[in-house]
Amino acid sequence: MKPGKTKRQQRIRQSGFTLVEVMVAATVSLLALSALMTSFIWMMRVVQKSNQYAAVQHEANRSSQSVQRYIRNAVAIDAVDVSGNWVRVRMPSGKVSQFSYISDPTASGLGRLTFLSDVSTTAATNIVAVGLSKVMTVPTRNVFEKTGANTLRVAYRISKPYRGTDCAAEVDTGIRLRNF
Repeated sequence: MKPGKTKRQQRIRQSGFTLVEVMVAATVSLLALSALMTSFIWMMRVVQKSNQYAAVQHEANRSSQSVQRYIRNAVAIDAVDVSGNWVRVRMPSGKVSQFSYISDPTASGLGRLTFLSDVSTTAATNIVAVGLSKVMTVPTRNVFEKTGANTLRVAYRISKPYRGTDCAAEVDTGIRLRNF
């Protein structure tokens, strides 16, 4: 023991970590933190993608319910476009209504589905859904297809509100008129 130093002071001087021990501990901590951050970022991406899928599914459900509600209340199918982009139905009031699929041929997924309550007037058109395209099958299916005297098949692909992502939902439903 050196003169003037107590045992306690010598123990304090000898205790502690070497530089190598500190570097090893820092490296291990950095690796653990990196793994934790990577898993957190991955989890946030999964949550974001799940929210996108949920929003698209909700929009598809909402729009298909609107289409079904309008068409089921019709008494007859008056006409269906050969290319399947519109259908005219006669309502109980005697008015002829029209559903139309309107699409910009230069931009995929930017189509919309509209409902005009009376084709003989220039009344306001209700937009039922936006962010649509035709169903991606071979051969391509029409949006509106008459499948029987009182039944329609309505099929479209919806990617709104997340255009540019692979989140999409397809609506393909058969609707039978109840008021015939």
